[in-house]
Amino acid sequence: MIWRRLGLRAFTSVTSNNKLFKISKASSSVEDIEDIRNGQAEAKRLHWEPSKWMELLDGVRAMRAKKDAPVDTMGCHMCADPKAEPKERRFQILISLLLSAQTKDEVNFAACGRLRDHGFIPTKLKDTPEEDIARLIYPVGFYKTKAKNLKAIAEICYERYGSDIPHSIEELCKLPGIGKREP
Repeated sequence: MIWRRLGLRAFTSVTSNNKLFKISKASSSVEDIEDIRNGQAEAKRLHWEPSKWMELLDGVRAMRAKKDAPVDTMGCHMCADPKAEPKERRFQILISLLLSAQTKDEVNFAACGRLRDHGFIPTKLKDTPEEDIARLIYPVGFYKTKAKNLKAIAEICYERYGSDIPHSIEELCKLPGIGKREP
């Protein structure tokens, strides 16, 4: 933990008979251990807040009120063709999410536009050579790997799900290039 590397101690407060004791997580010492052992003390976490955090939060809310950031106009939810069938839209959003990792919204949006012009559906993409897909999505980050994964996802969605996407998180996470974000 970073607090240990900085030489800080994390504390939990313990109250007993209106007396406040601090237990250090680093040393586990307490002033009156008998009260705790006998169950007469009640543990409480100390509440810490950064100074002026509410003012900062209000500032962020004010900045985001206009919804004029690139993610608002070119985010993954905007990459799908609004006139497409629902299952095609789901596929397009899934692919735009795949492409979005390590890629700016503007670049991802443009790549999805090129895919839309080509045919942004599993039946078309499964038959498209990987090199052509890579050319369509370039300069998306890791475009060669994503092209390989995109083609595989199109094949899987076509063969197993009737050109739709999997209906559960577990099945989605089995698709190549799709998974839970690691901390």
